[in-house]
Amino acid sequence: MAACALAQHPGMTETLTAITRLLVLLFLVSSMSAIGLGLTLSQIIAPLRNVKLIVLAVITNFIIVPLLAAVTARLLRLDEPFALGLLLLGLAAGAPFLPKVVGIANGDVALAVGLMVLLMVGTTVFLPVALPLLIKGVQVNPWKIARFLTLLMLIPLIAGLIVRACAASLSARARPVFEGLSTGILLLVLVLVMATHFQGVLRIFGTGAIFAALLFAIFSVVAG
Repeated sequence: MAACALAQHPGMTETLTAITRLLVLLFLVSSMSAIGLGLTLSQIIAPLRNVKLIVLAVITNFIIVPLLAAVTARLLRLDEPFALGLLLLGLAAGAPFLPKVVGIANGDVALAVGLMVLLMVGTTVFLPVALPLLIKGVQVNPWKIARFLTLLMLIPLIAGLIVRACAASLSARARPVFEGLSTGILLLVLVLVMATHFQGVLRIFGTGAIFAALLFAIFSVVAG
């Protein structure tokens, strides 16, 4: 609560927001590096040879999930800003924290990474086309999306894969360091986000936005 009160001081919200953004970037780099240090390219590519899996993943993420977002917003009659936010959430597939969550759950990280890369590339193509059709006046620069994904996710992942392939012993020592760093940063980001936006979250109670997000998450899991 003290952190939440501190975040309400003039200028403090902007500072915490800037710090949070920097930490998110560091999380992406450290998390992708750790994943690359623990896998081989063949392990990532192997699940993508399952054509049925790929087709179902594409249909689910780029057709079913966006439709679920739109239907949820309409059913709950969300105000336009919340409805647009939910739609953006549904359109942008390939969450960068997916492999981290899968790793914590002791799931198939190689599959998660393969699907994440596939969905990120798909989002780079899909979002600039779909969003202007759904929201009038909106323009999306695909090169900015591609640059962000390449610099912060693909390059650290590839660097980790190269180190794993060329220096296995170094990879084995470095991987726990990057994993611990990414986990610590993720926890810190969660705390800062809660502190920065605590009052804002309280203000949207009663709008249906929080319930809509939870309902959309459940629908998406069922679709998956």
